[in-house]
Amino acid sequence: GISVLSYKSRKRLSAFFRIGEFMKKHFWVGVLVLAVGCSKCEFLSPEGGFKVKLSGTPKKQKQQVSGIEINTYTVQKGDDTMVVAYSDLPIPLNEPVEKVQDRLDGSRVGMLKNSNAVLVEEDKIQLAGGHPGREIRATLADQKGELRARFWLVGNRLYQVLVTGPPTFTDSTEATTFLQSFELTKK
Repeated sequence: GISVLSYKSRKRLSAFFRIGEFMKKHFWVGVLVLAVGCSKCEFLSPEGGFKVKLSGTPKKQKQQVSGIEINTYTVQKGDDTMVVAYSDLPIPLNEPVEKVQDRLDGSRVGMLKNSNAVLVEEDKIQLAGGHPGREIRATLADQKGELRARFWLVGNRLYQVLVTGPPTFTDSTEATTFLQSFELTKK
């Protein structure tokens, strides 16, 4: 049979369906925000001992180069690329400052060679805790864009953060925030 709802019951059902319509309309907005992601999400690598702000979920990769394991985390959107990497080098701890600077020179030379890039600018920098590093800017061959990178030697671990792409990306707030956000999490 047909049941007749009271006025109060009809009002409650009506309110319920209005809430349902509201949720249906606004649910997709929430899903869209989650799917797009945030431009400054913090990425933490417990095994790497660092954190950094990335705009996307990085793809992790391990590779062996000349017997050294390199751990990389990459976010790529079209021609825009952000990379954070670390590797433990077979070098003694507590080397003299001159030797550490030589190793940083070697890291720069290797990075430029592997990227087929020409150095434009270089500065000596320090990571919190006094760890020596370099900041470089380079032009990629064949008009493929630019490379900006920061790298540090912390004990025997080499950390690298870099961006590549057109200057509109490498000079962007997003790229600069990423490069400047690198922090150690292990003491």
